[in-house]
Amino acid sequence: MPEQPQDTERRLKNTEQLREIARNPDAFAALLQDYQRVLMDIRPLLEVLRDETRLYCRGVHVEGDRGYHPRQRSKQVEAPLNHALKLLNRLLADLEKGAHRRRAHDEKVEETARTRRERELERARKKRQKLSAVPQREPPRVEPAPEQQYSEPTSLSDLGRRSA
Repeated sequence: MPEQPQDTERRLKNTEQLREIARNPDAFAALLQDYQRVLMDIRPLLEVLRDETRLYCRGVHVEGDRGYHPRQRSKQVEAPLNHALKLLNRLLADLEKGAHRRRAHDEKVEETARTRRERELERARKKRQKLSAVPQREPPRVEPAPEQQYSEPTSLSDLGRRSA
């Protein structure tokens, strides 16, 4: 089925709106919060569906079943629902984390710009100080070396003899 021109226009409009939202951390957080609310409304429904499915599937017995057969058959139905709930919980946590990191990104960008400006000002200040009058320093005095003398014995084997 070919795409209708109205669908294309609507998709482009949504893309533009999402671009604007991605640029604004407050709008970004608000959108993710809306998504979280929707998912939090779905979660209890999935949990009830999982529990009711478990009860029904484990209650279905076929002639000749042992006690564990209904449980084994129901696990094939329960596993995807459990997996979906686990993913839903992770998704909720990741949406919240994404909103926090989006705001932290903007703060880090501002901080980086501020530190770079401060460093540049500091470099310029140091450069100006070097260019200004250079103070005359006295050359360091060199102390004459004391007369060299022979040292005392330095090892245990030299203790018996003295140096000349």
